[in-house]
Amino acid sequence: SQLANQAGTPERKQEILKNAQGVGGFTGMEALNALGAWADLTGDLKTGEAILGDLARTALSTGTSLDDLASAAGNAFIPLNDQIPDATARMEALRNIIRATAGMGTIGAVEIKDLAAEMAGLAAQATKFQGGPERAMQVAVAMAQASRQRGGSSSAAEAVTSVERFGSDVLTKQGKLRAMGVEVFT
Repeated sequence: SQLANQAGTPERKQEILKNAQGVGGFTGMEALNALGAWADLTGDLKTGEAILGDLARTALSTGTSLDDLASAAGNAFIPLNDQIPDATARMEALRNIIRATAGMGTIGAVEIKDLAAEMAGLAAQATKFQGGPERAMQVAVAMAQASRQRGGSSSAAEAVTSVERFGSDVLTKQGKLRAMGVEVFT
């Protein structure tokens, strides 16, 4: 009821419940909680319902909490929603980010369940640089992995902070970098 009301479609509460109960590997309540986490961040229940199956499969294959993954995906979706006007392209970009993050999480130093809580900081970096939000987020996740694995960060939070500081430092020192021939936004 809360999700249906939040989306402005109270008549859909039974449909939302039925769909949540059909998510493989999770109880209906777990799926509803994940949709709630998504909707709280994005305000877009329809897209949350569309991506929920992908999130569930990824959560099961990586051992990530569905709530955490829905929050991470929601945080990744926000800059995508702002920068990619086509809904189909936006969903494909989100799926690519989720897959890339999951892949890096399974072989990297930071597991996806730990990155999930930090995705907002990485997504914020995607708006600072050229190359599109999908590519920028994937690079930010890779940078966090490298910071944790080889850069001295002792946790996912420290690794994301390192990426955030890198982005801030590049912007702060853009004059000096440009003087050296570096185009900071590309």
